[in-house]
Amino acid sequence: TASGRRVQEGRTIACPPHLPLGTEVYIPYFDQTFVCEDRGGAIKGRRLDVYMTSRKRALQFGRRTLPVEIRQRKEG
Repeated sequence: TASGRRVQEGRTIACPPHLPLGTEVYIPYFDQTFVCEDRGGAIKGRRLDVYMTSRKRALQFGRRTLPVEIRQRKEG
C-alpha cells in the first residue's frame, strides 16, 4: 500500500489524495471503521475503494453510493 502497511480486509481502504493516509473512515453499511492506507488511479473526488480478499465478493458488491463518516486521522 501507499502507507507501507499490508492490506487487510476490514481495515484497508484506498482514498483520494485529499484524505491523508491514516484517516479513519466509518462506513455504516459495514458497521466498521476503515483506515486510508492506499491510493489508486481511479480513486478521485469522493470515491473510496474497500479492500476485499475475495475477487468474487468484490465483483458481487460492485460500485455503490454509501454514506461515510470521516472520523479522524490516526497518528503514526
